Amino acid sequence: MLSKRPHTLTFRWNSEPAIDEDTGRPTEGGEESITFQCRYQPNGTGKFIESEGGVSLSYAYKVFSDVLPVVIPAGATTEINGKSFTVIRHDNMQMHSRIWV
Repeated sequence: MLSKRPHTLTFRWNSEPAIDEDTGRPTEGGEESITFQCRYQPNGTGKFIESEGGVSLSYAYKVFSDVLPVVIPAGATTEINGKSFTVIRHDNMQMHSRIWV
């Protein structure tokens, strides 16, 4: 049987200290991560994506998943086939998420 999300990836990033919106108390920064089922597709045609800073960058893979509960920030890292990649952009759409690394 074919799987819609045959891959599992973990993304890691460092968060900054912030104020908890529910309690109003400061939170400590630290390493955060999320692991989820997905499908990744190599960029075989040399397409570009505009980064959050407005710069056009070539990406190695586009990752598709169900809508994620967090927005993975640019600069987060993951490994695909034993190689480390950095997130360029993450978009949560209505029915799915797209992440360019």
